[in-house]
Amino acid sequence: MENPPKEDDLQKYYQDEYWSQRATAVEKAANNDASHIANPRAMHQIACVMEEMHCDSIVNMLEIGAGAAYASLFLRDKCQNSAIHLHACEPGQQWEDYYQRKGIKRVANYFPFETNERFDYVHTSHWLEHARNLDETLSKLNAIITPSGYLFIEVPNTEHFYWDLPVGDTPHIQFFTRKSLVKALENYKFECVNVGEYGITYLDKQNGVSVTADRYGACEKGFWIRGLFKKTA
Repeated sequence: MENPPKEDDLQKYYQDEYWSQRATAVEKAANNDASHIANPRAMHQIACVMEEMHCDSIVNMLEIGAGAAYASLFLRDKCQNSAIHLHACEPGQQWEDYYQRKGIKRVANYFPFETNERFDYVHTSHWLEHARNLDETLSKLNAIITPSGYLFIEVPNTEHFYWDLPVGDTPHIQFFTRKSLVKALENYKFECVNVGEYGITYLDKQNGVSVTADRYGACEKGFWIRGLFKKTA
């Protein structure tokens, strides 16, 4: 937080090392065409989104830090609309064949990127805490989202209780509470539609409680913050 890595070093890490250390995740997605249907994080995230946003408002969707893009695939299935154009921003070259097979267009390896395309809905899950320059990132997000478009964010919940326990946060650079996340987005013309705490508590995690499929819902002092924001200007 006080000594963030250089931008070039950060890009190199995500380009060359991050997914190489997570080869089993790539293999699992590649070998199971229905993985997204059973992914509890994607299911709960998209359920939160669909409570506030209608499918017919989405033509172009972008998932940043997409990995297997389970949320994108789950939303397309949920909307029963194969015409929704799915886009991914993801540095892991291991996903190239997978994206082509799933009908996902990789538009960039790293955010921010230059594009003339605009997106009605941008999905970010455990990505914003990795961004080196928050001001530049939020400004660029505003620029690529259509008027009245939506932005979903899920990040670790780093309220005061987070700092009381030995939580591993490498390679996180940004740290958010509900209040600070909403304030940051408001500064860049995003209105908070919904925000809350989800998952199990950090104390539960320290005590060995597993994050089972039924523990992704709302939870006071949960260790994730989920927010849906609407662009206002």
